[in-house]
Amino acid sequence: MLYELSFYQCAPGAWSKALAALKGLTPRMGQHRLGLWQPDGGARPAHFLMLSQWPDLETRDRIHDPLAADPAWRTTSQAFAECEHWIVTPTRGAPEFSGKWNTGELFEFRVQEVVNGSQAAAGADFWNIVAQQIATAGGRVVGQFDAVLGPNRPNFVTILAWPDFQALHEGWRAMDRDEGVVRQRQAEIDALGRPYHDRMIQYLVKSVAP
Repeated sequence: MLYELSFYQCAPGAWSKALAALKGLTPRMGQHRLGLWQPDGGARPAHFLMLSQWPDLETRDRIHDPLAADPAWRTTSQAFAECEHWIVTPTRGAPEFSGKWNTGELFEFRVQEVVNGSQAAAGADFWNIVAQQIATAGGRVVGQFDAVLGPNRPNFVTILAWPDFQALHEGWRAMDRDEGVVRQRQAEIDALGRPYHDRMIQYLVKSVAP
């Protein structure tokens, strides 16, 4: 199973058109669209994010190609200044996803570079150690993906959900002070000279109802 993470940068003054264009994709994508999120802060406040699931690239192209050629989509897609589509797969140790992609929580997408060659170990350590600490801190791990087709590889996309902004800030503050997390980060530095993850870009978004 493949997953596609799409980044849509809204053109200036085109927020409403961009949202309408993406919501219009829902009937075209069917069950393949897992989630759609609109900006709610973070480093890239003009971005919409969409996560899709595909059995294979052939199915993805079969659905996308007619859409890209549709004059109606070409007109509405002018609301976007830029679009990127990454093909991603769950990281090592990821459990079966719960399917809670569309909720009223605050979603945090963390895109981070990963030391080349460390993807398997980084994924396993995240699910075995960090994911549990995030839950203790009040967050929910929605998923973590390794980008297999996209720019600036290797990088991971970690999707978290928090009750609200306060919970997010308090959760990460607690995480930074947690002895287990501190030990894990130090072990990564001792082994590699740096942590597994670096140079994080954060998207704070809220779910758009289907």
